[in-house]
Amino acid sequence: MAKLTKKDINKAFLTWHTSSHLTYNYQRMQAGAMASMMGPILTKLYPNNKEKVAEGLQRHMIFFNTEPRWGAIIPGIAVALEEAYAENPDSMDPNTIVDAKTALMGPLAGIGDTLTQALIKPIILSIFLSWAMQGHILGALGWGILMFAYDFFVTRFSFMRGYQLGMDSVDKILDQAYVSKITNFLGIVGMFCLGAMVVKFVSIQPIYTTVL
Repeated sequence: MAKLTKKDINKAFLTWHTSSHLTYNYQRMQAGAMASMMGPILTKLYPNNKEKVAEGLQRHMIFFNTEPRWGAIIPGIAVALEEAYAENPDSMDPNTIVDAKTALMGPLAGIGDTLTQALIKPIILSIFLSWAMQGHILGALGWGILMFAYDFFVTRFSFMRGYQLGMDSVDKILDQAYVSKITNFLGIVGMFCLGAMVVKFVSIQPIYTTVL
């Protein structure tokens, strides 16, 4: 079996990062992105064995859907499990790879959506929105640049941690105390930003009536 190199892992990460939102369909959701990412990995793990490559691709064309940034832990884990299975087929049932993806995609979608969509993006948007309303082009450009950087580095961190720790990473990421600390912190920051926006953008005009 050929060993995966750092270049192989980086290529898999970039494929996931760029394609996770490009291949949605109602039947399989992100399975196309998973298969696109795993294709070169499986080809490297099983050189000159098209049957094994096809078998692996079938595992990753099963319905899959999660939040793609924090949820990138799952593709990272999948690569690690495929590598371990190729090295020692007796070490696990290949269905374990599918089961791991299926079991994790829901919880990580909930965590990722809460952190990104409900907390981080509104906080960042509140900062740049005030600049944009004042006519500063940096309000638009800064939002795009910062969100791209956030998406890229969070995806890379999640993917690499998933690959490095394998299934052990799940216990760390899904630890309720750990998640609770992050959401509480971001929630406090979000309330500060909300308060600042209310003071800056909301005005109440009192209505006076004259009593004759």
